[in-house]
Amino acid sequence: MSQQLRHVFEIDWHFIGGKINTNTSRESRNSVSPTICRTIIDGPGENLDHLSIILLTAINSANHTIILMTPYFLPNRELISALQTAALRGVTVTIILPGKNNLSYVHWASRHMLWELLENGVEIYYQPPPFSHSKLFVIDNQYSLIGSANIDPRSLRLNYEVGVEVYEVDFANNLSSYAQSVLQTCRRVTLEEVDNRSLPIKIRDGIAWLFSPYL
Repeated sequence: MSQQLRHVFEIDWHFIGGKINTNTSRESRNSVSPTICRTIIDGPGENLDHLSIILLTAINSANHTIILMTPYFLPNRELISALQTAALRGVTVTIILPGKNNLSYVHWASRHMLWELLENGVEIYYQPPPFSHSKLFVIDNQYSLIGSANIDPRSLRLNYEVGVEVYEVDFANNLSSYAQSVLQTCRRVTLEEVDNRSLPIKIRDGIAWLFSPYL
């Protein structure tokens, strides 16, 4: 795992003009952990949208639970549909978002589309302040994805991001336990709450959503 992350660093370091010290000793392969991990790099220089493809594949393969925690939630149409479909086939889909975002317009845009998930059984929770930048994604308490990416167009299409897939039950359970502890402090968002926004608020949120590919 450390070698994979080091390779990512070297790619980025070389990209900005840094020199790679080829004489630096590398970690012995004999000290490799038994945990199965994979580093995922994504960015405008990649031929495929690696993170988007991985997220969609993981969501579509879920059988029991999906836990998603992210500070910025502006999913594209494919991710919205995948989350809806998962909930409709009986998967418990839990999404934890900041109750008060540090970027107000992102919060407005995100709230515009929440009804699409809520009416199909997705559970959405608002975490109270202070603002949390935690990002985690757990499927069936077996597969985990952590890293720098948010669930928004900027992370999934424009930014250079790195994620780590972990195929290990204990690690996934630890992340799930953390998420459950966070949920104890959260407020569940209801479809009625979203529908009862005033017309000016709905218009504001809708306009913000129009700009979501650039937020």
